[in-house]
Amino acid sequence: MAQQDVSRFAQEYLVQHPDVKQKIDGITDRDQFVAAVLEAGSRAGFAFSADDVRSVLAARLGELSDVQLDNVSGGITCRKAGGGQQEYLTINMSDLLISS
Repeated sequence: MAQQDVSRFAQEYLVQHPDVKQKIDGITDRDQFVAAVLEAGSRAGFAFSADDVRSVLAARLGELSDVQLDNVSGGITCRKAGGGQQEYLTINMSDLLISS
């Protein structure tokens, strides 16, 4: 039920209160975002926990594996062809130094 309250807060309350939505949307740190949603929800009369907010975020955003995160951040994993897959080269963008 509490996770439904998080969804209702996001889909109904924030739509009707763009000033609150704008403040929350500007937060890039996940923990600060959760805290802001929790605080704004509480002030608006919603009863949900930080874990409820995190659960809804995970469901909506989808949790990515480490390999998926590496690929999204510019990494690549090459695999040997044939037989079973065997990882033999992984390059992450954070491992590279690019200069001009």
